[in-house]
Parts: sequence; structure tokens; C-alpha cells
Amino acid sequence: MVDLWVMGRHFVNMLHFQGSRKPSFVKSVPSNITFVSISCSYTGFPGDLLTDILPLSASLLPSEAFMKTLIIDDEPQCQEVLELLIRENHPELTLVGIAGNVAQGLALIREKSPELVFLDVEMPDGSGFDLMSSFPQVPFNVVFVTAHNDYAVSAFRMGALDFIHKPVTADNLRETVERVMQKQIEKATVEQWRLAFEAFNQLKSEKLPTRMIVSTLKGLHVIPIENIIRLQADGSTTEIFQKSADKRLIASTHLGAYEEQFKPFENFVRVHRGHIVNLLEVLEYIRSDNSLLMSDNYPVPVSRSMREEVIDRLSKL
Repeated sequence: MVDLWVMGRHFVNMLHFQGSRKPSFVKSVPSNITFVSISCSYTGFPGDLLTDILPLSASLLPSEAFMKTLIIDDEPQCQEVLELLIRENHPELTLVGIAGNVAQGLALIREKSPELVFLDVEMPDGSGFDLMSSFPQVPFNVVFVTAHNDYAVSAFRMGALDFIHKPVTADNLRETVERVMQKQIEKATVEQWRLAFEAFNQLKSEKLPTRMIVSTLKGLHVIPIENIIRLQADGSTTEIFQKSADKRLIASTHLGAYEEQFKPFENFVRVHRGHIVNLLEVLEYIRSDNSLLMSDNYPVPVSRSMREEVIDRLSKL
């Protein structure tokens, strides 16, 4: 007799003979995790257990325990790394296909109906945004996989879309998959895709985006970038102050992400570890206490290391 153990939604890939105790390799288990024992007869050799019984046990799990996943990327090395990391570390994902360009990816999505797609930004026959524009509604989660490309990253931030950098590592993939499984990455809205695609094309043609999406606990907000006065860190969130007094938003994004997002903008600068300002909204540089008086009458401190750069940038506006 063989007992197969299932923990919560995910299969614990260990077996033991006889008895009904928890596997000894499990050192500690939270009280809300339930182990379920599935017993069956097995007459083969012990060495065949992994190949004969584990696939059967996986089929006994609820179908929602696995997320059908596609990789769409034109770089063979990136395909191989992602495939290896998914197969070795993520039993909650079922890899159902790999495509090397937009056309193949589109066909594979229609054939396989995935729940999660890892999508490259630029491919020989178009961009990941071109692929996504083929869908009036996007019925699956998307995580962009991108090289360190400032305008692509800025576009993702503008649309509040999720992404991971190349080269993909086990750690950043694990963090991303955890967010997906915990529903912290929601299926993007049409407006998010439209705005991100708009920003991507503007940045590629050396123009600056005019709008951005801010994700808060209450939902998504589209705001004009020119209306932003300043951004202030508040732990892992960011307060965004706009020209209208009632247009203060608390974004579910840390300040460092906004620093990266605003890299293409000459007038946005991180003047202090806790502050980013729109230099066009500066009323006065106060030399006595090294601060900037903003158009909402708030004095923003300037770090000593940024003093000369801030003065230089203000003189060039």
C-alpha cells in the first residue's frame, strides 16, 4: 500500500509506505494546511514509483491547482531558461506551449486558451503590444519579459502592468508567480493595454507619454502626467499630489518604481530618498534650508548629493 500526500492546493512530491503519519521531511506545517492521504495498491518496483504513480496523483488534484502557461519569446536561450525554471520549480504551472514570434504566439493562445502568458516585448514580426491588441478583452494574465529597456519599462509602469527583467532568475520568477497565484496580478483592463501601448509607441518615437495609470486599493486611476506636482514615499506605497487639492492618490507602488518610470522625463527628478518632484511645479529654491517650495506650498527637502543637479536642471527649464 502506498500513501500519496496532497498539501493544500499543491502536491507534495514525496511518498511513504504504510501508516498514516505526515511525511517526516515536513518540519513544520501551518495549522491551516491540511494533508490528505490517498491510498492505492502498487505492485511495481519502488524505483518506478516516480514515473508510475506521481502523474496519477497529480491528476487527482483540483484542476484549478494548475495554471496553463505559455512562453512567447524569440530568444531560444530565454525560452530554455524559462522552461527549465518553470518545470523544475513551479508545479503549479503547466507549460502548454512555446512560441517564437507574434504570429505563432497568437495561434498558440487561440489553440491552448492559457491562463498565464510570459510575453517578450520585441520580436521579429512585431511587439508584445501588437499581439495583445488582437484581443478586445484579455482573458489571461500577462507578464512581460524584457531586457533592460528604459522605454519599455516606462511604458509598463505607465499602464501599471507587470514585468520581469532578462535574464530571468529563479528568485524573480518565484516572486512573480507568487503574485499571480495570490491574485495580486490582475488581468489587465483594455484601458491599461491601450495606455501602455500608447506610451510604448510614444517613447519609441522619442515623444513623452501624456497619461499614466495609478493603481490604488480602490482601483485604477488614469491621470494626466502634467497634473502631477510631486510624489512622496510612504512605506511601500507612494502619495501622488496633483494640481487639484482633492486629487491626492495613494499608489500601491513604491517610490523607486516611479523613479524608474519617469527616467525619460527631464522635469521629474528624485531630489531626496523620499521625494520625486515635477520641476515645472517648483515656485522657489530655498537656499537657506536646501528645499524646493512647490506649487502646493509644500517645502520638499533636497539631499546634499542632489543639490547641484537640481539647481542645474532648474536653470535649464
